Amino acid sequence: MVRVGLQIRFEVMNVINKNPLKSVKLPSAQELADKFGMSRRSVTMELKKLAEEGWIIGIHGVGTFTNPERLISALNLPSRRIIGIGMQDSRQYCYDAFSWHALFSMGKQIIPEIGYPHCVRLSSNDPDITFQELKSLNLDAFLWAFPSPHLHPVLKRLFESGIPVVTFPQRIPGVPSVEVDFERCGEAIAEHLLAEGRKNILWCAFDKLEELRLKGAEKTFRKAGYPMDPQLIVPQMNELEGRLRALLENRKVPEAVVLHGNTIYLVGALLEEYGIRPFDGTCRLAADEMVVQHVPGFRGIVLNYPYPKIFQKMIRLLKELFSGKTPEIPDKAEMEIRFIP
Repeated sequence: MVRVGLQIRFEVMNVINKNPLKSVKLPSAQELADKFGMSRRSVTMELKKLAEEGWIIGIHGVGTFTNPERLISALNLPSRRIIGIGMQDSRQYCYDAFSWHALFSMGKQIIPEIGYPHCVRLSSNDPDITFQELKSLNLDAFLWAFPSPHLHPVLKRLFESGIPVVTFPQRIPGVPSVEVDFERCGEAIAEHLLAEGRKNILWCAFDKLEELRLKGAEKTFRKAGYPMDPQLIVPQMNELEGRLRALLENRKVPEAVVLHGNTIYLVGALLEEYGIRPFDGTCRLAADEMVVQHVPGFRGIVLNYPYPKIFQKMIRLLKELFSGKTPEIPDKAEMEIRFIP
């Protein structure tokens, strides 16, 4: 009888261990009896013991199911919460490498620390509709990376309604946030370029975060006695090709270009069109890590978000919110900057 009981127990626990996050319907007592060549009564007795211990749950007329909550309790894991993770406006059908890296990094921090991630996808830009969409998901909290400006009041409203929300990399008034020091990033880029003797720099500043980066760079150049040329500051993506082409036509090759996302491909193609090899040092390029990884032979300045550190801070804020504490906003995170010669 002991051996029979162990066989059934092993079978059930094997199902639980293979499916730790969901309830799975078990074979009937008769099916288990047939499988192991034992009496239905013996199987039923062992299933009853497992039910009393909380490993399985029987629903009359439906069947017997595993209970994942019992495994969580046995392993002394934190209660499972479902955390919504958002990126930008969260309306994308697909994501580029940069966005997926951020989402994956968030999810990777959530799973061992606090619960399970749910990737949020929205259908509208309307604030009221978006708010109702987020509320209707019935999630325990939200972590949001690079939230689009129109989402700022929505996330604040969501937080004020009692749902924990933490954002990065910029501060949203009234919402706990982990900020990135973009001004310091701009200063560091400028310091490196000045150390190389480069002063005529074409800067992409297409959004608020890149404007902060530019602000830091301008301060550094001004201190060094080299005010930046306003004609080399590109405020919109659709102006980049025209600005750079005009410089190249007039043989005023910029000594460096601080890029935005995938603009590295446009800039690289234009430089080559005018006989300049993008990575030979004539025009130094500064680009994001996730873009550089897909550019063979890249040499230049690499900018990287320290995601593990950032998301650890976000998780800490979330835990404080769950515990009812007033969150202690951390110091700004600094971008990691390295040079590939």
